[in-house]
Amino acid sequence: MSENGQGTKKSFIGEALGLLEDQIELVALEWQYEKSHSLRRILAVVFGVLFAVAAFSMMLVAAVLGLVSLGLTTAQACLILGGILAVIAAILLLGFTQRDPQAGPPFQGSREEARKNIQWIRRFF
Repeated sequence: MSENGQGTKKSFIGEALGLLEDQIELVALEWQYEKSHSLRRILAVVFGVLFAVAAFSMMLVAAVLGLVSLGLTTAQACLILGGILAVIAAILLLGFTQRDPQAGPPFQGSREEARKNIQWIRRFF
């Protein structure tokens, strides 16, 4: 397209190639965003599970013995501690693995731009 009324008008093929190039750049940009956020979610899941297992293995025996000394049976102490650790693990996993609602669905910009490009191309045919 001409800027400020100067230059020549691009051909249909040039315009279509320009749209395709813009589409590819947008997909690449969105891919980088999705990749970085997916990595963060994966790391959150890994560390959430790691903390849940570590907490279970390191504190369970000591806590069970402490609760047993307070008068609970071993089974009651295990159920109480298992429930507490399950809640902590759920909070970690659910709190850090959700997609940011303000980001919209993945590749939303690419889909919108593709629709606009298809409509633009259909006008010529």
